[in-house]
Amino acid sequence: MITPISIGVITSFLAIHGAVAVAAFGLASRVESLALIAMMALAASMGPFVGQNWGAQQIGRVRLALTQGYRFCLAWGVLMAVVLGLGARSIAAIFNPDPNVIAIAAQYLWLVPISYGTLGLMQVTNSAFNAMGKPIPSITITAIHMLGCYIPLAYLGSRMAGPTGIFAAAAIANLLAGFGAYIWSRRTCLQQMKRASTAAEVLSSSP
Repeated sequence: MITPISIGVITSFLAIHGAVAVAAFGLASRVESLALIAMMALAASMGPFVGQNWGAQQIGRVRLALTQGYRFCLAWGVLMAVVLGLGARSIAAIFNPDPNVIAIAAQYLWLVPISYGTLGLMQVTNSAFNAMGKPIPSITITAIHMLGCYIPLAYLGSRMAGPTGIFAAAAIANLLAGFGAYIWSRRTCLQQMKRASTAAEVLSSSP
């Protein structure tokens, strides 16, 4: 529920700046959903793999899968940032001919895709945490991303720079949450590896 409620709040911020801003946001969001589909598919497939290997105490394989997944997300994010950045106006024009809508949607497609790579890190990490049987970190990351970063920054950005400020807030929130999710997942894997190592030592030393 956190994400749709937060998007509703963000839309209300944009509504202050007129129907054109809301239309541009909706347009850019649809383009974004297509740009993120590869990372969403990766996050979905990461769950079964991580769950199986986590349960089998194959933490090294989990770390390797996350590392490869993170690399893909960052590479895909860079690719999408370049493609959408260069073709922002042309892509927006496909969906809406209004020049005002195109101008605002292009701002979104210039700013927010910069953070798609780290948004992918967050999606993959959340999927991995759920597969590990740790839903609380996943919920916490999402709450910090949307409620702790995006909404407050969007409120300030709306007051200072209008829709552009809101879009910049989205990029900053994605970057902060993505890096935070990455650090949390690495620490979790290291802690589990230490526990497994300690348990193995205890078993080997027992008569």
